[in-house]
Amino acid sequence: MPFTDDKGIGIKGWISGSKPKARIEEPKPEQVLDKHRIAILPFSNISPDAKDEYFADGMTEELISTLSKISGLIVIARTSVMGYKGGQKKINEVARELQAGSILEGSVRKAGDKLRITVQLIDSQTSGHLWAESYDRELKDVFAIQSDISKTIAQTLKVKLLPREKATIEDKQTANPEAHTHYLMGRFYWNQRNETALKTATKHFERAIQIDPEYALAYSGLADSYFITGQWGFGNALTSFQKARTSAKKALEINENLPEARVTLAGILVYYDYDWIRAEEEYKRAIELNPNYATAHQWLHQLLLCQERLDEAYEEIKKALDLDPLSLIINDNLANYFSTRKDYKLAEQQAKKVLEMNPNFLSSHFTLLWTYLVTSRPDEALQETNTISKLTNNDSDGKLALGFLYAMTGKGIVAKNLVSELEKMKSGGEYISSFNLAMLSVLVGDVDNGFKWLERAYEERDGFLPYLRVNDAFDTIRSDPRYLTLLRKIGLQ
Repeated sequence: MPFTDDKGIGIKGWISGSKPKARIEEPKPEQVLDKHRIAILPFSNISPDAKDEYFADGMTEELISTLSKISGLIVIARTSVMGYKGGQKKINEVARELQAGSILEGSVRKAGDKLRITVQLIDSQTSGHLWAESYDRELKDVFAIQSDISKTIAQTLKVKLLPREKATIEDKQTANPEAHTHYLMGRFYWNQRNETALKTATKHFERAIQIDPEYALAYSGLADSYFITGQWGFGNALTSFQKARTSAKKALEINENLPEARVTLAGILVYYDYDWIRAEEEYKRAIELNPNYATAHQWLHQLLLCQERLDEAYEEIKKALDLDPLSLIINDNLANYFSTRKDYKLAEQQAKKVLEMNPNFLSSHFTLLWTYLVTSRPDEALQETNTISKLTNNDSDGKLALGFLYAMTGKGIVAKNLVSELEKMKSGGEYISSFNLAMLSVLVGDVDNGFKWLERAYEERDGFLPYLRVNDAFDTIRSDPRYLTLLRKIGLQ
């Protein structure tokens, strides 16, 4: 499935707003947690204006990003820590669930151009304070505050900063507070991962660039917005990917050491160019710049998986999961890895683990549906189909699930009718993955129609197409010359 994240994934790229509920095995009482493994909890917004929530979230995200670049630390990713927003769990509970020896928590108060940030670093096993500080500064000093926090944490935890890491921490990115505000608001909306929010995010990133044309992170944010727009079918994929490439390259022209921009560029190299060699180089360069960047490990895993480099792919998904243990999509990627390896028992167990964290995460329901179908469990497959139909907000996802069910339980005529219905919906303007139409067509035995839709998937740069080589549904056509030709076109042969 496409490279994406926790806010939407699966057959179409749906939205999930539920917070994960962790079911993580607690460490043994004698286990000593590594103090160099740190979780930065969501900063509390205590500003007079509740609308300044974006600023508190932005401070959390930027500190995670900055500290992640320190090679002597292991920093839990944003996805896993944001589930603790609101502070409903005790520090020792958070520490056990994330296996974090150090916890950083804080608050932000923003009033006009005045800023107060309070932070405290806690030893999670003793609950003792390792360090605490309050900063009363002007808004323009926010980067200096972040730099001081990062350097003090490293010093407190006795981590030696490399010269490159020190330079990165001290990089202000922009000297314009208004540009920085628009960047933070862009990230706030971008993290919501729906079509309306992405349009708003794009406008904020564009405004940040207008104010400061040399703001590399703003270009990186704009690239991410265009990338997700194309990937999830919110806009024309070809146009969106081209715009994403332009913005990512501009970000790297300004600052070649931005791992976020390199990962986005690598995604474009996979989806648009099918340039697997350069994409892998970009992922590895991003990991070199930020070894704690869970998304880089996750996406590199997917690249390796598409190439059937299964052992290497497993190592990368383990690294991603270690950095972001509560990420729904990374956990789901592991389930899909097991499915690709045809270890359906482990795939089922892992998919159910994700659904314990969030029962509405549709990608894992599709994973279970496929697992039940290939292991000849039609009754359980029917239950998953019904669940998917109830959870989706559109008819096409439900029809697709039914199509898989009928195609693989001997009801090919009904499944073919569903293919026709989905084709009409697509011709009427609804976004439906051409790859999934190809998949369903092949399953019902209409191979020629399947290849027609695979060619469309290639023309549209469908986000599922890189998985052609490892998708079980196409096992029956592996020897067809048209299949081999398409594999060569996308660089997988």
